[in-house]
Amino acid sequence: QTQEYGGPMLQLIVKLLSRLSPRISYFLSLSLFLLTSLSLYLYHNYTRLYKLPTYKLKPLTSAEQAVQLKIRILNFDGALLLQKDLINNWKPKILDLKKHGPKVRLDCTFQQFKNFEDELSRLVGSRIDKSEPGKPLITFYGSNDFHHVSLSLIRRVRTKINLVILDNHPDYIEYYPFGLHCGCWFHHASSLPTVHKAFHFGGYSGEFEDESVMRWSTPWHLIKSGKLTILPAQEAFKGPKWSKVTQYPLRPSQGKTFLTKQHLLDLLEPFREDFESCPLYITLDKDVMQRYDALQNWNSGVLIREEVILIITTLIEMSGGKLWGMDITGDFSKVNVEGLYRGYLHKTQHSDEENLIDQKTATHFNQITNKKILKEVSKALGIVTEDRQEELEI
Repeated sequence: QTQEYGGPMLQLIVKLLSRLSPRISYFLSLSLFLLTSLSLYLYHNYTRLYKLPTYKLKPLTSAEQAVQLKIRILNFDGALLLQKDLINNWKPKILDLKKHGPKVRLDCTFQQFKNFEDELSRLVGSRIDKSEPGKPLITFYGSNDFHHVSLSLIRRVRTKINLVILDNHPDYIEYYPFGLHCGCWFHHASSLPTVHKAFHFGGYSGEFEDESVMRWSTPWHLIKSGKLTILPAQEAFKGPKWSKVTQYPLRPSQGKTFLTKQHLLDLLEPFREDFESCPLYITLDKDVMQRYDALQNWNSGVLIREEVILIITTLIEMSGGKLWGMDITGDFSKVNVEGLYRGYLHKTQHSDEENLIDQKTATHFNQITNKKILKEVSKALGIVTEDRQEELEI
């Protein structure tokens, strides 16, 4: 079979190598081996994220099919367990994933990500998630160093959805060779077969306009095809390639006034049919908000909490109340990572201003915001809830 299909090519390679000096021949052979190994590794792992997980599963039992959680916490770092009012009032299901926290935080290999996915499926009792009409599945999971965990949650959805991210940062870096990073997962999610359209709301950080990296790492093919729509927080992003695509800045008058519902409805009108056609999935990183609304591990955006809630509730309204699910990240915790590379990422990508925060203060402010979001989402869905403890005055 080798002689029939690969013989002539192999003979040519061997002949060429034999004419070179032993050192050059060895170097070329080693380079070819490493390049082939890297290509196979990326093919079997990187491209796997564009497909929905199957793992050759047995058919779901009736018990697995009945799994329907309302609110849950994936406990990687303990941040949500400190929010006692949130837990006592909303009684979320708490899944213990602390052993995966230091291995997944900021960055993880494909294998570490798969190990986490397997553990989550074991704890939930199913490889997929269910959502009741009018009672979406809402997931908290602590620090926004874990935002790539959202990819796993979206991969558990088995219906066509519109995917919305609210984030100060792009999170869609297209070429990241080391596995998964909290800044490179969203283009994988946007490319899943279950995602009808994807929308990025509230970006403001300088990475969007970084010509050295983002000019080449932005998924332009998704943006130009209309699969991914960009709605910056204030002004349209500038740059040679940005000038060639349509953007929809949220705040009118180049950010000089706050977002209003009418302006938001006008921006979203071209996408009304899209939002009406499919259920909605929202992933919220609270770093899209100003600092006093959410104390978290990254630099903050410019939207205020009321604007973020307005975006969420308006999207629910445009979708006819069909909110399939939502995940919320951006609850501060002290950084605990394993490995030299994650330690390096922590030192270079986190600033002292964002990470030398008093945990008690961060918990207080973040709990207020989390409870407010849950209350307003419930109201938008028409869910009758028990009397909740009133929000504390700041």
